[in-house]
Amino acid sequence: MPPEQHHGEGNFEHALLEALFDDAPVGLGVFDLELRHVRANATLAEMNGAPADELIGRTPTELHGELGAEAEALYRSVIESGVPLTGVEISGATGPVPDVQRHWSLHFFPIKEAGTTTGLCVLVMDITERRRLEAQLTRRAFHDDLTGLPNRTCLNEQLERLLSRRHPAPDLGVMFVDVDNFKQINDDLGHSAGDAVLEEVAARLRRVVRPADLTGRWGGDEFLLVLDDVDDHALLALGARVDHEMAAGLRVGDAMVLPRVSVGTTIASPGEDVTAVLERADTAMYAHKRRGRAEAG
Repeated sequence: MPPEQHHGEGNFEHALLEALFDDAPVGLGVFDLELRHVRANATLAEMNGAPADELIGRTPTELHGELGAEAEALYRSVIESGVPLTGVEISGATGPVPDVQRHWSLHFFPIKEAGTTTGLCVLVMDITERRRLEAQLTRRAFHDDLTGLPNRTCLNEQLERLLSRRHPAPDLGVMFVDVDNFKQINDDLGHSAGDAVLEEVAARLRRVVRPADLTGRWGGDEFLLVLDDVDDHALLALGARVDHEMAAGLRVGDAMVLPRVSVGTTIASPGEDVTAVLERADTAMYAHKRRGRAEAG
């Protein structure tokens, strides 16, 4: 092949690499062995919140303090080993918007000449939005959309975790709370009123428990409370507090609603089966509901 053709191909490859570096939608930086920026593309400059020429000659620590020092430790490990390192994630308040926590995925590639590492190429991806969406999906998977409380899946998992503790772990209190007149509220006032009642019941239940206790929506008009390290006396007192909280009427539009509830409780010991514990609390709740109907009738 004629030399001039080789020369033409070399120019094309150089132009191609320059275009990829400059216009890549991910941050690309080249560092020397002292971990100073030698080159930075526009995306990396934007991620740093500074023009590219202000990055040249500066180290990550000089630019970002502790977060930069964390990255530098990774840079040095790759330079020393000569082996690429990919998919490392770090988080910190850095970037174009000050004091906003962001998440970054870093990929490190040693630059070698004649088998000797002479520098480092770093690829940076901003994964903040991905992390936000993942957190949102996780929350929706384990929380009730209406009340914001943990949902049945979350409640089951947490109750199973607590019951799996070994002795001498303390006993648990488990309480089912069911809104007795919920169907009538929905029928008379509509589903938006029913939703408002459920939200208020959830808020009142949160007020009667300790911060570390678990309050969740089991489904429909049923709620579940899980309390660590309690006995029958404490559960009885909690039931009284629930009744007291629900005694106040709730205004929904032009109507005043009194959300009556039935409560069923049980004490669960470490090692017990989750299903058996829930069945006991559920049975107690329906027994309470039947007594209430008999007294009303």
